[in-house]
Amino acid sequence: MYYQCSGCMGPVIMCGRFTLVASNEELQSHFGLQQNAAFKPRYNIAPGEPIPVVRAKGQLGFLNWGFIPAWLKIDATHQGWINARSETVTEKAAFRQAFLKRRCLIPATGYYEWKALDAIKQPFHIHLEKNQIFAFAAIWEARQKEDGQMEETCAILTQAAEGDLARIHERMPLIITPDQYEQWLSPLKSQEKNLLSFINPLKSQSLKVYPVSTKVNLANFESLECIQALNN
Repeated sequence: MYYQCSGCMGPVIMCGRFTLVASNEELQSHFGLQQNAAFKPRYNIAPGEPIPVVRAKGQLGFLNWGFIPAWLKIDATHQGWINARSETVTEKAAFRQAFLKRRCLIPATGYYEWKALDAIKQPFHIHLEKNQIFAFAAIWEARQKEDGQMEETCAILTQAAEGDLARIHERMPLIITPDQYEQWLSPLKSQEKNLLSFINPLKSQSLKVYPVSTKVNLANFESLECIQALNN
């Protein structure tokens, strides 16, 4: 099976793993949650897994990471899109309605990106100072599967990479700041196609980046070692 990025025709790893290393109390405080997040710190979150998502102010739930439009028939090799390009999200049939009506935030403390170096693909960990919590701008969808069960999925929006990050990969996730959370989630903006023009994404200069162990390449590898710099 594979996961896709919008605009890509094959397997991708662009923003294909991320971290959420925070306490329940920190998550509650940052997003103003009304309930305990009941989430254990994760060092290597991969596509296809249930991930924590904020869909309304103060409310956190879990959706599968791999966006599937309600009308799309899925074959055995396509498990959904992990990313959607912010520049074309209102133009693509797969994402347009979700962007207008079903926006969400995906909490994170960092993400991984890969760069080909010699014979290996070197992973890099990208995060804020002191691994502070931030949020990916995202969209979600619900559909009824053939067995009658409801499935809810999501995708991270991306933008062109800037500065040093562009030397690793041409794309980066769209990260929005806490003062924009309420506007992003607001149902009053459900018909605002130009919502992105009001969003000022976090600047890449605010992000720290360093190489980490290639063990991160294994989706089932979960350890503090995932985010430790190689020169430590």
